[in-house]
Amino acid sequence: MINDIVVLTFVGYGSVFMSLKTVRRMAAQILGVGEKRVIFDPLQSGEISKAVTKDDVRKLIAAHAITVAKVKGVPRTRGRLRAERKRLRGVGEGKKHGTAKRRTEQKKRWMSRVRSQRMLLRRLREQGKLTKGYRKMYLKIKGGAFSDKSHMLTYLSEMGYLKK
Repeated sequence: MINDIVVLTFVGYGSVFMSLKTVRRMAAQILGVGEKRVIFDPLQSGEISKAVTKDDVRKLIAAHAITVAKVKGVPRTRGRLRAERKRLRGVGEGKKHGTAKRRTEQKKRWMSRVRSQRMLLRRLREQGKLTKGYRKMYLKIKGGAFSDKSHMLTYLSEMGYLKK
């Protein structure tokens, strides 16, 4: 922040010096950053103080007399590790109550079962192993007629829907 207190003064006829505060504000507006991040080249402070318009400031930016400081980021490593430890706290064997079935939602178990059965049915149809009854089987799956894929395959073979 060298020469920040350069007040508007008239030197000679028609030459105007801007305060560096004003130039900093204009540069921040042009660059789209905060005023704290605008850095002036101390060797070119005279040229910078002569900048009156935004066009002058743009030229100084192009000439690298005015630059932008990098953002000082906060390292998140420790925070991430702490969050991970907190997330895993209280999920050990001693904290579990109930079997795996009881610990998962009934709807999620239903969804995974129906999806796997539908995928198997679709795969059988694409491979040409299913002779008929795709729609009927699809509706049976929807109705919850089969407990798992092996039960469905047994039914398909008993009804004669599978090619040998």
